[in-house]
Amino acid sequence: MSAKGAAGGVCAGDTVMDTSLPVLAYGEVWQHGGFTCRSEQTGLTCFNAMQRRSSLAGGRQEVF
Repeated sequence: MSAKGAAGGVCAGDTVMDTSLPVLAYGEVWQHGGFTCRSEQTGLTCFNAMQRRSSLAGGRQEVF
């Protein structure tokens, strides 16, 4: 998902880990580069500037 476009799924065999990024506790919100991400017990949801979103929960990804 880009900061201003539609959301879409990406399947990759590796992960991205950046220890400088925060680990969000449930209920916390993080904003950066046109994205807003919210952590909840049901999963992590991120929105871009166009209110397109992507959710990660329990090994599943949804895009809207």
